[in-house]
Amino acid sequence: MATPAQDEIVLNSWAAEDLGAEPGDVVTMAWFQPETHDGRARQQTARFRVAAIAAMQGPAADPHLTPEVPGVTDQLSMSDWDPPFPFDASRIRDKDEQY
Repeated sequence: MATPAQDEIVLNSWAAEDLGAEPGDVVTMAWFQPETHDGRARQQTARFRVAAIAAMQGPAADPHLTPEVPGVTDQLSMSDWDPPFPFDASRIRDKDEQY
């Protein structure tokens, strides 16, 4: 697989199926900046063209690629999260918890 361009993203098969996304589609991604100087959570968004879909094996299934976030990655269940960013627990679906 070629290295994606700056405006491209590779989705794993779980995310692609959940979003109904295929190569060539455009997806919008939102995230919180990891650090701010005033302690406020700042959200950023960007649009990416789906360059490829990776099977859930090898690197695409490696849980160690996720950066450590206290209150999130140290919990066994999403219902136990205490994240340092705004979070709406009512949006968690069974399939999210299984993932």
